[in-house]
Amino acid sequence: TATATTGLYTLPLHAALPFYLAITVCFRWRDPMPHGSIPGIIGRWSISVIPSIRESFGVAALESGAMRIPVIASAVGGLCETVRDGQTGTLVPPGDSDAIAQAVIDLLRDSDKRIHMGTAGRHFVQEHYDWNDCISKWLHFFEKAAASTCLMAGV
Repeated sequence: TATATTGLYTLPLHAALPFYLAITVCFRWRDPMPHGSIPGIIGRWSISVIPSIRESFGVAALESGAMRIPVIASAVGGLCETVRDGQTGTLVPPGDSDAIAQAVIDLLRDSDKRIHMGTAGRHFVQEHYDWNDCISKWLHFFEKAAASTCLMAGV
């Protein structure tokens, strides 16, 4: 685990970052918690910001959407699939902190837009990522893949 020294303390690198950036008054790392408590935390947010440089899927965006929280995210990887730009949130160019800041300001100033995007996010998650539908799709995919493999192997 990477560490950094801040004054008298040696902390894990991720915990030292707020000290290094001098943002300790507005930033707090949460201790690990049970997954079931996450909706209660996300539900208190006004906006979810996901400034990824790379992202494989974008589960955090779906979790936020499920809680009716609009998402501001980098337009990378799976976030382009899990955030509908202008509908469930705002996609910004990766690494563009000015665009992120402007998107945050715009949503904080427009509560109607925040509510509309949050509601749209909830509907999007319900429509496209229902747990039972996902399981059925996964089973179908793996059954099809298994059948293909058997045919290819000559079984």
